[in-house]
Amino acid sequence: MKKKLLIPLFLLSLCLLGCNKGENEITNTYEVTNVNSNVSNDYELYGFNKEIKTSEVKNPGMGFYNTKYIELKRDSKKPENHGFLYRKFYHLRIDLSDFSKVTNDIDDYDISTEALDLLEYYFMQAKANQCSIVIRFAYDKFEGNANKEVQLDMIKNHIKSLAKVINKYNDLIIAIECGLIGPWGEMHTSLLDKQEVYNELLNTWLNEVEKLPILARKPAFIYKYLGYSLDNLEEYKNDNNRLGVYNDGYYGTNLDTGTYESKEAREKETKFINKLNTVFGGECIGEPTDYFLYEEIIKEMNLINLTYLNYEWNDSIISSWRKKTYNNQSFFTYMVNHMGFKLYVDSFNYSVKNDRLFVDINIANMGFSPITRNLKVQLYFDDGKSICKVIKDLSDTNNNVNLEARIDSNLSTKIYLKITDDMQRSYEIMNGCYIDDVNYLGEIKLIEN
Repeated sequence: MKKKLLIPLFLLSLCLLGCNKGENEITNTYEVTNVNSNVSNDYELYGFNKEIKTSEVKNPGMGFYNTKYIELKRDSKKPENHGFLYRKFYHLRIDLSDFSKVTNDIDDYDISTEALDLLEYYFMQAKANQCSIVIRFAYDKFEGNANKEVQLDMIKNHIKSLAKVINKYNDLIIAIECGLIGPWGEMHTSLLDKQEVYNELLNTWLNEVEKLPILARKPAFIYKYLGYSLDNLEEYKNDNNRLGVYNDGYYGTNLDTGTYESKEAREKETKFINKLNTVFGGECIGEPTDYFLYEEIIKEMNLINLTYLNYEWNDSIISSWRKKTYNNQSFFTYMVNHMGFKLYVDSFNYSVKNDRLFVDINIANMGFSPITRNLKVQLYFDDGKSICKVIKDLSDTNNNVNLEARIDSNLSTKIYLKITDDMQRSYEIMNGCYIDDVNYLGEIKLIEN
């Protein structure tokens, strides 16, 4: 039944802590520091589960993704089944080989209207199913073949055409991996594997695509594009340039299969990645313990703002992480619950005076990443007769909201917190109870004598 919305009459102070993380900050235990401060003797909070969850908490566009292959052709036609599952996180691997002379033996072609229509169809279906996606384009059918690209000017034309569709769905897309060059679009093993080529591609992506993070395979591709070298990299200050890294060689070697220039460079380059303050993704191709202790890799994951990894690559690593116990849970679950930003209520203060309810909530971030997308927070008070709520933008720079409400002393008042993004995908916090896309924080009611 639809409930009447009251004029706001209660006070809420909502403060977000921990969104701007220090370079080497890592905490493995999280506690609610304060509950029930300044409470009237007549009222008590019931049902607030303050313990941090050790079961998997899966939120949109973070954690482990599944891959989905899409082939765009000059004469593309819509498939019978789009294949998107409800609320799944996908890495779309989109093949453009049909537009390359190397593959079609005729010529390099512009992206056809039929192909763009098909791409939009897939995006529409993903959005209708409340999915989250990362996208990468390549010219080798994602089969690991080298030198299948079109000419550089045509690649830039392709980006411009694709961007017209991408810009309609930037609420659906978490990031774009620059791709396009080399086997699997991994930006290596190609005649076009040159910094000057990557400069042009990054520049084109940034100019043509609105808002979204653009990720390159190596940090060096980014800082060289920005005019820095290892010698002066410490001088870089974050200028919100939307650039980030996808590391598809994670733990393949002690230099992540060429991701980092050297052991000494790794330290500088990971600090540089931290300053980019955006999405970091990739896939593991080796067992981390071959080169690092788990405590060390967690510190680095926190430093680089690790957001997502490939669930399907590879099985031995995923299996190893599921078997290893870490912080009273499997290491796999620990990873799920820390990749991206993971929010929790760390302080819940309230008081009741003259039938007025005052609430103060602090929300902290225990994830590897700061908040990297637009969020709104909604706080609900529900006494069974009516609902009061406040809606406020939730970001690193706009994180306070105040509201005041009168309550009926004869009724208990339930408290809910809902966090959503621009596509209205909902986010579960790491404590409380999550019911029907809303975080239940308990109820305040008169103490029974």
